Amino acid sequence: MKSSLGFLGIVKKCGRLAIGDDAVTSATATKKARLIIMASDAGEYTARRATGLTNSSGIPLLVLDETKDELGLTAGRNSVAIAAIMDMGMAASFVQKYSTESGKHSELSAELTAKAERFAIRKRKTEDKKSKSGKRRKNI
Repeated sequence: MKSSLGFLGIVKKCGRLAIGDDAVTSATATKKARLIIMASDAGEYTARRATGLTNSSGIPLLVLDETKDELGLTAGRNSVAIAAIMDMGMAASFVQKYSTESGKHSELSAELTAKAERFAIRKRKTEDKKSKSGKRRKNI
């Protein structure tokens, strides 16, 4: 098993992996999905559904070289045709690992890494604003 697919198991344990058509659709509709992953032997309906979701939401789609069974093995299920990663940093890390192993998708890796850096900067700014506001307690 590739280490990038093992990384998907870590993402699942963190609770940031939506597995299956319904879960991916709801994650995309609520704008929580950051990357949609599809197995190479996914059905015709699933492929059309994934393409439609990426076109309507602008979320990138990564078609893996692995089959549904191999993807399901890492996700703890029998077979998984489609999944979505719901964290930008994890999505960027997964694509980076996958692109170094397979030699494909290097432009997607660069795009997601840049997005992850922008997300991290925005998150730091909002945390700084939250920490500066509020009342201070007096030390007794």
